[in-house]
Amino acid sequence: MYQAVLSAAENIRANPEEYAETTDPGELLPQILDPESGVLNRLEELVQTG
Repeated sequence: MYQAVLSAAENIRANPEEYAETTDPGELLPQILDPESGVLNRLEELVQTG
């Protein structure tokens, strides 16, 4: 499951133009799009250790 979420987030980051019109009530999208935000760090750790 974590790998699927990480893959989806990486896809969003790699293709930001496809998600420009996406609604984001939690304001998470800008953090996903910013590779320096660190928002995916914990998820990446879980995938690597899982």
